[in-house]
Amino acid sequence: MTNLKRRPLGKKPQNQNGNGAQASSPHPQQPRPPRDQNQNRNRNQRPQPNQGNAHHGGQRRRQNRHRQPPRPMAYLQRDILLIATQESNKSLEEVRAKYDPLVKKLPAHITLVLPEPAGLLSDQLFNQLPESDLKALSELTFVEIVAYDDRYLWLMPDKDSAEKIRLWRDHYVGKLEKHTQGDEFEPHITLGYIPRKTTPEDALSFAKGLINLPVTLKFSRLLLEEFEENQISKPIKELNI
Repeated sequence: MTNLKRRPLGKKPQNQNGNGAQASSPHPQQPRPPRDQNQNRNRNQRPQPNQGNAHHGGQRRRQNRHRQPPRPMAYLQRDILLIATQESNKSLEEVRAKYDPLVKKLPAHITLVLPEPAGLLSDQLFNQLPESDLKALSELTFVEIVAYDDRYLWLMPDKDSAEKIRLWRDHYVGKLEKHTQGDEFEPHITLGYIPRKTTPEDALSFAKGLINLPVTLKFSRLLLEEFEENQISKPIKELNI
């Protein structure tokens, strides 16, 4: 009977060299290959196809991160204007020549319907003139010039003329499926924009010196106007009233 020596507790068996390593097993563990330093650097980052080397791939990602989003497509809007005849508003045009940048593009006018998307304000809707029981807009009387918000020169109609304008405006707005027209509508003709270097009092004095109030203006047509995001407008249709 062979005498087996019991090793002291707490000591590891030594190999033949006596260096304290574990004894060899029938299936020795294979040495692991050295880990790639770039492997799994960011486990949450998905590999991108065709990135090339790390330097150029990172550079492209930085460029994409700072790239500006594409500009939205240009949109079209339309409004409806009541146009005064050239013969009746000569004094107004003198004031507008000083204060209104649109003087060479449009004659004096009243905006009946403020800008809405072109799809809502269609040609067919514009062609639907109000019922015959509405009062005609062929002549309107204006009695006051005001500096609205100290920025704009407005020519204001008398009570009867203002009511006529509101009824025509309500006719068109009522036919829109949806709109952004405000509840408060103040009929007026914009004579211009008061420059910062000019006081409202000086602008009013200049306008009142040229326009003899009250003044009666004649109107003969409605204009359907269309413009893009850059505010460049063009006439679409006209209607005689």
